[in-house]
Amino acid sequence: MFRLTVTILAACCLLTAQVETGSITGAVLDGSGAVVPNAELKVTNIETGVSRSIITDSEGNYSTPPLRPGRYRVEALKQGFQRAVEEEMRLEVNQRARIDFKLTVGEITQSVLVKSTAQLLETQSAALGNVRGETEIQNLPLNGRNFVQLWW
Repeated sequence: MFRLTVTILAACCLLTAQVETGSITGAVLDGSGAVVPNAELKVTNIETGVSRSIITDSEGNYSTPPLRPGRYRVEALKQGFQRAVEEEMRLEVNQRARIDFKLTVGEITQSVLVKSTAQLLETQSAALGNVRGETEIQNLPLNGRNFVQLWW
């Protein structure tokens, strides 16, 4: 009985540690490298069309609330500067992606397209993790397909 109780408590603790979201952080700077406070960032999920607006803090930094994994388009806007756009970035589970924008002086109708590649090193946190695809999950060797056996 005691062993069963300990097993159930351990399984519950492991389940609460699972994270199913990610976030995007970064900074908005001008052409000289100075911070751009109160710039607006518009984060749009490409698959669903749902957008969120975020304002940079007094140091030009921003961080999104938790976002579902998927493809996102991120725009940086500020009056007197050209719009900067990251057309498509892939956000994975438990990823903290960093996108920095450098705004140049101009009209907001002009835009600068930002192209970036995936980070090879996670610099935002000490967390380790990876993403497993559907095929890998289906091919896991589980006796009876009991998910609890993944932790033991």
